[in-house]
Amino acid sequence: MSDSTIHKDTMTKTCINSVKPLFILSPCGTSLLTNTAGPEDKKLIFACSNASVREAIPHEEQKNLENIIARAEEELNAANLERASRLAAGINGIPAIYNPTSLT
Repeated sequence: MSDSTIHKDTMTKTCINSVKPLFILSPCGTSLLTNTAGPEDKKLIFACSNASVREAIPHEEQKNLENIIARAEEELNAANLERASRLAAGINGIPAIYNPTSLT
């Protein structure tokens, strides 16, 4: 067995033993929106949250919701892991996958 084969086998075992998930599906509901919204925006979110189709929401309210979503997205993108965990319950458990001690 050559040195390169041994190195390759060692690397393969190391990689297999330290594989991290590449895809995580986490249910993020309206908490991501409501935790970044003011009182009036929260009323709109709650009023529209059960609409079965986009067309059921008046056009002006759709535009307002799009602005709320954009602001929440900006805040989430700018957040560190601790802040992101506080923004949405669905995000809260993700750090534990990569660092089990992060929740202690």
